[in-house]
Amino acid sequence: MDPEAATYVDVAGEPLKLPPGDQEMSVTRVMRSGWPVAALIHDSQLQTDSDLVEALAEASLLLLENWRLLVELRASRSRLIGMAESERRRLERDIHDGAQQSLLAIQLKVVLAREATDIESLERQLGAIQREAQAAGEELRQLAHGIYPPELHDLGLAVALRSMAHRSSIPVRVSSRGIGRYPEAIEAALYFCTREAIQNATKHAGPGANVTVSATVSRQQAARSS
Repeated sequence: MDPEAATYVDVAGEPLKLPPGDQEMSVTRVMRSGWPVAALIHDSQLQTDSDLVEALAEASLLLLENWRLLVELRASRSRLIGMAESERRRLERDIHDGAQQSLLAIQLKVVLAREATDIESLERQLGAIQREAQAAGEELRQLAHGIYPPELHDLGLAVALRSMAHRSSIPVRVSSRGIGRYPEAIEAALYFCTREAIQNATKHAGPGANVTVSATVSRQQAARSS
């Protein structure tokens, strides 16, 4: 059953017209929470075996649920791939516009320093080179920090989220309960999803915007992970 089209579809996703019940074929509608989700088209003789029809209906529900989970998994994977690609482009842009330009400026100053004709001019040039080298190093450190924050690796998601909130240009409140340590991929996905949401709020929410991040583990989840 396609809820958007309000019609039944076949395994290829094409609209399906249910056959009228007759002596040869029967239609058994599969319901979930009072709503039709599937229809079984079968030989009318199976109607006399209610247990078999019920078993087929249960199997259909299980297949539909597995299909739904597969669709959600693929959508989630696509979102994560898109986020990774967006992050890669952002990193390339930041390196090109920031650190790379700083390093080019340092190279030019080194050339000028070599051409200096007096000690005082040379000292000024070397001082400028030192300051810009320090700034470039700090910028690269910040970029590396953005790729995978050390506090996320060392201290976990809750601490990393609070650190992110502290650095944000708009007020961000983090509420966390029962957050422990999880596989690196899960922590990274949650961290970067949250960062993307905060960045979007910063860009588009307007003056006076603030963000609340709530991270909670249910009792069932805590029991499964313990």
